[in-house]
Amino acid sequence: MYTVGVVMHHDTEIGRTNPVLAAIMDGILSVVTRVGSSVRLVTYRDWSDSLHALSMITDGSCDGVVLVAPPADNALVLALLQRTVPFVIVGAHSDDPRISYVDIDNVDAARKIAAYLVSQGHQRIAFMSDIGGVHQFVDERLQGFRDAMRLAGAVVEDARIVVEGNVDSDLEPLVTSGDESGRPTALFCVTDGCALVALHALKRLGIRVPDDLSVVGFDDVPFASLSFPPLTTVRQSSGVAGARACEILFEVMKTGAVQKSILGTEVVVRGSVRPVVQD
Repeated sequence: MYTVGVVMHHDTEIGRTNPVLAAIMDGILSVVTRVGSSVRLVTYRDWSDSLHALSMITDGSCDGVVLVAPPADNALVLALLQRTVPFVIVGAHSDDPRISYVDIDNVDAARKIAAYLVSQGHQRIAFMSDIGGVHQFVDERLQGFRDAMRLAGAVVEDARIVVEGNVDSDLEPLVTSGDESGRPTALFCVTDGCALVALHALKRLGIRVPDDLSVVGFDDVPFASLSFPPLTTVRQSSGVAGARACEILFEVMKTGAVQKSILGTEVVVRGSVRPVVQD
């Protein structure tokens, strides 16, 4: 029947689906609809609870499973390997030769957009992530940011990096601490969601973007081009990733051959960045 089980995170407190996860799901559904198969969706608020999905996706109702952006050490991954259930990870990756995945090179993409900020004269750049828990892509985007700053000879101060933060409480001290000459001139947000919230918070603080502070995001979600100002970001094709993961899953179900796929990204320049004006 080629019934696809999909396990993904959904935060009920937010009250809306992460647009990246929604795009991945749309890509999966596009393939499922095309081939005439079906989907069984299992959601959890926290991946630490996802092992409970094992009975639902190994009861014979699913022929294979797509795991959407699981943490690297997730117990469900090991359980599926032990039970030889065909599965593919999308939005994360693994060095394990038994695991198929579709992902992007987060380190390289983050390095490129940070390098773009540097090319615009920014040397004092803050980094903000409002995502809690262990997430592979957060660590990798932070690594790419650090790499770009190191290559540029710029100093990355610990005080300018916030991980697992809260935009409402952590943004103001992050961008206003110290005297004006030493404050960040740019803010690297780990996702577009974080960046869009930051744009609103900065407006409340009276900080003009990009005149007083440049801002970049990551993902190029639909609202990124509609924000004010439009957001400079990294574009990844989440819908394509979901579709490719589903196609690979069908191939794994047929042949058992492991496939690892890294999709491309690009920096999309819009109006939220301006060059540093030299005195």
